[in-house]
Order: sequence, then C-alpha cells, then structure tokens
Amino acid sequence: MRFCETLSGDSIALLTEPLYRIAPNARHAYYLALGHIKEGDMESARQYVELVKESPETHHLWHKLMYEIYMKQGDRGRALEEYVKYDTEDENAFRKRAFENIESHENTMKERIVMRRLRMEETNTKFAIMATIIVVLTIAIIFLCIYFFLRRNNLRLRMENKARISAIETVRRDMSAQLQKQQDTKALTDRLKEEKLTLLRDKILSQTGREDRYVVKTIDSFTQGAASRLLDAYPMLKERDVIIIFLRHTGCSGMEIAEFFGHKDTQTVNTRISRLKRDIMKDGDFDGWFSEEQCIHEE
Repeated sequence: MRFCETLSGDSIALLTEPLYRIAPNARHAYYLALGHIKEGDMESARQYVELVKESPETHHLWHKLMYEIYMKQGDRGRALEEYVKYDTEDENAFRKRAFENIESHENTMKERIVMRRLRMEETNTKFAIMATIIVVLTIAIIFLCIYFFLRRNNLRLRMENKARISAIETVRRDMSAQLQKQQDTKALTDRLKEEKLTLLRDKILSQTGREDRYVVKTIDSFTQGAASRLLDAYPMLKERDVIIIFLRHTGCSGMEIAEFFGHKDTQTVNTRISRLKRDIMKDGDFDGWFSEEQCIHEE
C-alpha cells in the first residue's frame, strides 16, 4: 500500500478506514495517521501515531510520521533528524526481514530436504519391502517347484518300485509254483520209479530157482538191455553178478539176495560183492550202474 503515500490525506483515510475497522493493526493505523496529518488534523492523527509508536513492527514508521508532522510545522531540522532515524530503522527492519526471510527460506529448504529424504527413505523402504516380498515369493515358488518335483519323482519311483516288487513277487510266485511243480513231479517220478522198482524187484524175487540166464533176460526187458551192456562192459562178470548188482539197486537187503540164491546167510553174497567192487568193477560205478539208465519200464 505504499502508493497510498502519494495520495491526498482524505483519499488515504477513505481507503484505509474500512480496512482498519475490519482488521485493526499498527500498519493500518499508520496510514490513517498519515492521512490525517496530510489533512492537517493532528488531533485525529494522535491516537494512531501512538499506536504506530508502540508497535515494534511499525516503530520505524513512527519516525516517518514525525517527519511529516515536523514538515507540516516547518521544522526542517527536526524533520531531517526524524527522516534519518526512519531511514536507519527502515534499513534495519529491511535487513531483519531479509534475514528472517532467508532464515525462513533456509528452514523451508531444510524442511523440504528432510521431507524429500523421508520420502526417499519411505520409497527405499517400500522398494526394499517389495524386493524382499519378491525374493521370498521367488524362493517359495522355487521350493514349491522342488517339493512338487521331488514328490512326483518319489511317487513315480514308488510306483516303479511297487511295479518292480509286484513283478518280482509274480516271478517269485511263478518260480515257487514251478519249483513246487518240479518237486511234485520229481516226487511223483521218484514214487513211480520206486513203485516200478518194487514191482520189478518183486517180479525178480518171484523167479527164485530159475536159471541166471533167464533172470538176466528179464532184467534186460525192463532196462532196455542194461544188463547185457553191463556184461559187455565187464567181461569178467557172471550173470549172477549182474543179478546181485540189480537187486542191490532195487533196494534188496543182503539177506533177501542170499535167500534168492538159496543161501542161509549173507556171507557168500557179501564176499562176492566185495570182490566185485575191489577187483572187477574197481573203475566203474557198482551201485549206480542201473540208476544211470533212464528207461526202466514194465513190459
């Protein structure tokens, strides 16, 4: 409102008075006092001059008002003194305001820097949190992938092991069944063979008193010529020796063999058997000759 100072006194009062009524303060009082002084109404200006003087904010303007009063009174010396005081205090006030403005600006800049730093820290914190979340989610996804991969792999291995165990169990059952079948077949074969040998033995023993040659032919008929081959292999054997060997093969005891040949004891038979093993068939299978034949059958 410095342009008001160039106006006439009544214009200044007319413009300032409504403002003073709305917001009474020392600066508005200064313009009202200035207007009254320019009009020469010192009495009306006095109350406003005192308000300007009492306010630290407008104390330098009080010297300006005193300058105007002394100029109105024609006292140029005192007016000059008041103007110098006004100019000095106005300069000081300007410097003070400038310093305050600079300080306020510095404080504002500091606050902005602090706020910017806080925003940057907040942004960095958000980025750090987001990065941490991303890393955690990535690790979680990796662990989940590994977990499901291992789980599926374990499931596959478990199924393969189950299938392998099932196959092994099937093979084992088949082998057990086959082995059992072989054992049953062998047992049946052995039983049939034993029955055949028993029948053959009984048939041979029933021929007690018959010629040895006839008995050997009977043995040949059941063994597909094994008795004749035995005689051919060992020319020193007699037909009776072949009968003894065969009866031993069928499980006859020494006494049964002795009785077959009409002896009362086994001494003669045992002596003959010892001689056969020691002298005649020492390089052959005395007890296993007929067991090697695979063609024992009934007529």
